[in-house]
Amino acid sequence: MTQMSKEAMKQKLQEERNTHFQGFAKLLIDELIDQGFAHPTSMHHDEKFYHTLVTQRAYDLIDHAFSETKAGYHYPEYVPDLTELPHKHM
Repeated sequence: MTQMSKEAMKQKLQEERNTHFQGFAKLLIDELIDQGFAHPTSMHHDEKFYHTLVTQRAYDLIDHAFSETKAGYHYPEYVPDLTELPHKHM
């Protein structure tokens, strides 16, 4: 078994950050559009850019929350993506 190089590990973590919470990003962007906050034709970038940005920020939030726990573990990859809004908050 070979150990992953630092560069390969960095690339894997970046990919995880860019993709892990894509379902949440789609829900949020769709809701912003539905509420009139944003409109696809008025966006300065393509929709994929905004999905990636929201996905990264969701990952960063979870990572930060874990880093502030008593144990200080960073395991956002174990938090499932939110692909459906909880009905209790709607």
